[in-house]
Amino acid sequence: MSALLRPAPDQPAPELQPGAPARRMDAGMVVVWVGLVVGAGLLGLAASDASRSEIGENSHFHVFWAGIFAFLVPAAWKLLSRHTRDLDRYLIVIALGLYSYLPKFLAYPGRTAFFDEYAHWTQVERMFHDGLLFMRNNQVVVIGDYPAMHTTATSLRHLTGLSTYHVSVVMLLALHVVALVGVMAIGTRIGGSRHVGGIAALFYAVGPGFWYFNSQFAYESFSIILFIWSVTSLVHMQMSRTTSWNRTAWLVTGILISFTLTGSHHLSSYSNLIVLGAFVAASFVLVVLRKESPANFLEGLAFFVIVALLTGWWFVNEAPNTRAYLQPYIEGGISETAGFLSDTETGGGEDAAAQRELFSGSTIPLYEKVLSFATPVLVAAMAAFAWLVQWRRGMKRSSALAMAFVAGVYFVVYPMMLSETGAEGARRSWSFTNVGVAVLIALGVQVFPLARRWTWRTLGTVGVMACVAIIMIGNIAAGTNELYRFPGPYVFGSDTRSTTNELFETAAWFRETQGPDQGLISDRTNQIVFASRALAILGVPSESYPVWDFIVKEEPVDPGLLDQVADEDLRFVVIDKRQVDYIPRTKFYLDQKEPLAGERTEPVGIGSLTKWDEMPYALRIYESDHLIVYRLDPTSFDTPYRVGNGLADVTTSAEAAT
Repeated sequence: MSALLRPAPDQPAPELQPGAPARRMDAGMVVVWVGLVVGAGLLGLAASDASRSEIGENSHFHVFWAGIFAFLVPAAWKLLSRHTRDLDRYLIVIALGLYSYLPKFLAYPGRTAFFDEYAHWTQVERMFHDGLLFMRNNQVVVIGDYPAMHTTATSLRHLTGLSTYHVSVVMLLALHVVALVGVMAIGTRIGGSRHVGGIAALFYAVGPGFWYFNSQFAYESFSIILFIWSVTSLVHMQMSRTTSWNRTAWLVTGILISFTLTGSHHLSSYSNLIVLGAFVAASFVLVVLRKESPANFLEGLAFFVIVALLTGWWFVNEAPNTRAYLQPYIEGGISETAGFLSDTETGGGEDAAAQRELFSGSTIPLYEKVLSFATPVLVAAMAAFAWLVQWRRGMKRSSALAMAFVAGVYFVVYPMMLSETGAEGARRSWSFTNVGVAVLIALGVQVFPLARRWTWRTLGTVGVMACVAIIMIGNIAAGTNELYRFPGPYVFGSDTRSTTNELFETAAWFRETQGPDQGLISDRTNQIVFASRALAILGVPSESYPVWDFIVKEEPVDPGLLDQVADEDLRFVVIDKRQVDYIPRTKFYLDQKEPLAGERTEPVGIGSLTKWDEMPYALRIYESDHLIVYRLDPTSFDTPYRVGNGLADVTTSAEAAT
């Protein structure tokens, strides 16, 4: 082991010496490309099998993992090998970026799937038709403050003539590739070889969120690329010669990227500041220890201050909804986590039952659950080993020390996974801090493939391969449940499995007959489809504006709320008859603040459907097997309620009112 940790020689790695002769594609690369084709077929088979499986059946999970590892195993082996050509490393990293989008694409071909995707789809559609920036989005209110991704997608629509869906596919494929190439560039520059860069890209690819969360058409998927290349700019600036114009060029490039990032996504821009601050702190430490010149510290500080000013300016002047949007997550995550830790120390309390139960109701296989708990321990052990390797080699580069600082933030937020509110923020932060983890681990595990002894080289590489497999399974299991990962039978209130053809057809009918920009109230699932496909305007519920009463309340709506709805020009209500049969998978019908959200043990009562017979201002204009569309007539809001005879009389009541 001491041989692995001894200081590395100053000369570049042998495989990267200038003028090294290029070899033809070897048998290993043939295996990689065959594995890609076979793996793609297995992933398609897994999606097909899942679409016909009932919840609780696990055969599609096994086929899914066979498809993942058919490509990932030979690709990882080649990236870890010291004999792989630089060209092959780039090709594998590019292929890995494309392949990582494939599972989500095959699960939901031809359509959006996740809740946030529908909101961003709506924003692009409206920008394409209206040409306006900063439009309010009533599905995810805050995204109107960050138009960079929507502007890019809209521009591509105008330039190419493609639909929003096809533009989203092209963008996500490109973004996945550019993300891994960026991480590879960071690792290459810090580690001094493309061998390290390729390993860094590999570990980032198997990190949290990359295969599913960052495969959704959302501003996070767009902004993570800007974040990575902002860090890439800083790394290249700091590692260029102090008298080189390259430093100035990289500084300007980084500032421009960071400013674009500021208008792309709130959390990404704040994460960017944290990472830039880590670089400044690392440079300061090495300057104090006289291991680095002050130039890196001063220029890094200038970079940080300029970006901080730009981020603050955007927050104050262009992002009016951000504070109110983020505040509940921040305060809730901190208070719930602190409460849990306090209960743990005191042996429990009244709030102990409120802690988050990991994998509650999960249908994933047992081995995925076990490996998801093993993954953070394994990643921490690998990061600690990498830190030891770098420490023994002198830690002479502030960029390497900065990556260690960023990796530390990755682990600090883990306790937040134990709270309902904090878990969302913790998962989202890992897409950014995982850059530090991936680069740090790459700097450490590179010693195994480069070991001189065959035993260390072979056993070490095989061990790293096993770690890659465990981390891959654990991260996907912890971040994506079965309903989001696979297609399957209908599940009420589940986002991915509750958007049916019947719903899309109803939304298409609504847009054709009523037109766009119509105010509408419905449950969460119906709203995301009507807003994106019919361009309906949604009401934003709150405790003072409880539009959820139209959905969950069993008595006619209060007159005061009717006046508010009339002022907002919300003239249509869509009701799903199945709401009286099922509790939504999200645990709420419309909004997390609605009464009994997260606490229901049985669905809403039949009165939530029959009450419409007692409201003379509600005219039924459409009905399918499960959906009813009502038009509200504000001129009749003062008409006395009538006593209805049940849902069967809706047709007669509507016709009589008409």
